[in-house]
Amino acid sequence: MGLKPLEKVEEIKHGDIVRVVSHEQNCGIDEGAFKAIVVNSKEDGLILVPENFEERVFRAVENGAYWEIGVEWLLENDVEIYLLYRFDQLVKEYWR
Repeated sequence: MGLKPLEKVEEIKHGDIVRVVSHEQNCGIDEGAFKAIVVNSKEDGLILVPENFEERVFRAVENGAYWEIGVEWLLENDVEIYLLYRFDQLVKEYWR
């Protein structure tokens, strides 16, 4: 079974664990893949916090970019987002 691609903001939920694949480098993200958790930010809406968060913050400072990775922005660029886990499903499986 393959990973489920998420193509619309409405498909992505706070607490999701996702894999992001970027096919190009630009000011906001490097080419390659990373794993992240989705967080609903009061100021920015859904953002991704990558597992290598500290590295992301320092790279953003070096590039003069924001550390926040907006889900809407990603979906507007050459980036694929795949669902790895839904937090609520993990809780249900763990506590059954």
